[in-house]
Amino acid sequence: MVAATAFAFLWNRSTANIIAGLALSAIVVLMIERVIHSRYTLTSNGQLVIYKGRFARQQAIPINEITHIKQVKTKLFCLSYVLLEYSAGKLTSVQPDNPNAFIKELKRRQQHLTDSLLQTKSSNM
Repeated sequence: MVAATAFAFLWNRSTANIIAGLALSAIVVLMIERVIHSRYTLTSNGQLVIYKGRFARQQAIPINEITHIKQVKTKLFCLSYVLLEYSAGKLTSVQPDNPNAFIKELKRRQQHLTDSLLQTKSSNM
């Protein structure tokens, strides 16, 4: 929709339309770049590293700070994403290729970190 609007602005040649069309074209490029280059990495040291393209800052979230994981399905364009709540109410969203497997692996690693922490505490007593 954004690309079609940019095309329409560029088609009707006036200075204002050309500026608006170029601005919308830049937005389309940024959207495509984010979709193509997004990566989510679960590290061995208990971090979820979120990389949302070359123009966004990399974000690292400790897995043990994630308090709520919810898969959200939108009615618009039949899209879905995973909403993560962490560290005192902060929210972020990710769109993994396989949301169910992503959630399952994230919960498995959370459980593993919890078990390791409990073993460490019991061995120190």
